[in-house]
Amino acid sequence: MKRYSLAAAVLVCGVLPGCRSGNPPTAAQPSLPPVSCGGEIAGAEQLTAPLVLVGEIHGTSEIPATFGRLICQAAAGRRGETVLAGLEVLSSAQSAIDVFLASDGSASAAQALLAQEFWQREYQDGRSSKAMFSLLDEIRRLRMTGLKVEVRALDPVRFDSPSGRDAAMAAALVDAIETLRPAQTLVLVGNVHSRTLNGYPWDANAAYVPLGALLRARYGDLIALDIKNSGGSAWICMSADAKECGARDQRASETPGTVPRIAMDPDATPRTGHDGMLFIGPVTASPPARLERP
Repeated sequence: MKRYSLAAAVLVCGVLPGCRSGNPPTAAQPSLPPVSCGGEIAGAEQLTAPLVLVGEIHGTSEIPATFGRLICQAAAGRRGETVLAGLEVLSSAQSAIDVFLASDGSASAAQALLAQEFWQREYQDGRSSKAMFSLLDEIRRLRMTGLKVEVRALDPVRFDSPSGRDAAMAAALVDAIETLRPAQTLVLVGNVHSRTLNGYPWDANAAYVPLGALLRARYGDLIALDIKNSGGSAWICMSADAKECGARDQRASETPGTVPRIAMDPDATPRTGHDGMLFIGPVTASPPARLERP
């Protein structure tokens, strides 16, 4: 009888998982919540470079939202790896951004972020818009789903010249890349900063070295995109006078095909300083976030 019991015990142990010596049962891993990125962006699969610059017109609702979708798709396709988002936001706002991204997104957390000086500036040039706040809130949501997204505010508080400003932004981004070692970095800046050619679009001989040109010298395989829209409005400043900031009509560009859509055009790079276009539909002005606090 004892011999039979021992044999039965061995047989039972052989079929039960975790019964054998040295093989403890493995705890079930919690499943990560699904992530919704708001639909695919046609042509986004071409953005395989470790560094992607997106040159925008400040002060629209649609451009930050589309950039947020690109961030979402990049992070969702690289679960477990870090994706870095660089923004043309004053570097003094970094601590407030970090606190907000780690928060529950409550009204008090939003108000704490918007109380920071970047959002309260008198000169509202579209970079501290409701849409930019919504972009940060979207990144906060992505982080809550388990995606590893980091944000860096790149714009220096003080600078001596336009080139000095871009050099400081480049240094801040390089430092973040070297520190975080992200799988991919996406940067949203004005489309003059994103150009990879020296000078301005209206003056190629100007003594100005944009962010894109500085970064291409270090990261030769970066991708720089410009944006074309089919008209609408944007919250922009017409001069250095804060009273000249507001919603302004935007001239429509031809945006054939599906939108939003990315179309690469490397042949245009020597002429435009951009490697392709991000086509979007009509845009609408996004007012300053400070005017409508949560």
